[in-house]
Amino acid sequence: MSSAHLISHWQFPYKVSTHPVCVHGERKHASVKLRHCDPGVEPGTEVYHYVEAANCKCQVCSSEDTSCEWLPPDSSLIGGIIKEESDEIE
Repeated sequence: MSSAHLISHWQFPYKVSTHPVCVHGERKHASVKLRHCDPGVEPGTEVYHYVEAANCKCQVCSSEDTSCEWLPPDSSLIGGIIKEESDEIE
């Protein structure tokens, strides 16, 4: 079974993706101070730095900065990942 959105290619990731996806447009650096840290942690480790999307845009998927695997609309993969994460949090 083949998908019109995935064309094999000789370079990693071994396919050319041509389907549009919603991706981050501009990115901005952000940080948050973590609460409830263990006593005696090294100073400065309570601040977590990360990059977040400032906005989104629709474009052809580029594996340079996005995971371009295609999932069918009724896929339960994402739901399973979210459930695992929420189970870990509790």
